[in-house]
Amino acid sequence: MDDLRTKFDTLIRDNQKLKKENEALKVRMNRMESDMEPMKTKMDKEEIVQESCNLVLVGLKDSQDNGVGVQKVVQTTDPETTSNDYVIEVLPSKAPRKPIFLKVYVYC
Repeated sequence: MDDLRTKFDTLIRDNQKLKKENEALKVRMNRMESDMEPMKTKMDKEEIVQESCNLVLVGLKDSQDNGVGVQKVVQTTDPETTSNDYVIEVLPSKAPRKPIFLKVYVYC
């Protein structure tokens, strides 16, 4: 009977230690979550900025000629811009002048 009582007391102490550890971990987790909130907000803002660097150009004469018209448009905005500063993708369309997706890296 004493052996059973000893085991029971040990289990109670272990349970109390685990409860304290669990509470400490909850406090730590809540602190980490509150520390992460400003980072999430900043990442969301950065994502919006990244998306704002994307343009879709429609109606350029040479949309089939991957670049000449786009280069003129980009260099009109900033003459220092080179073809390494952006990526062009002609989007699928039935129109004779295909829309062009332009991702600009310089301004991001």
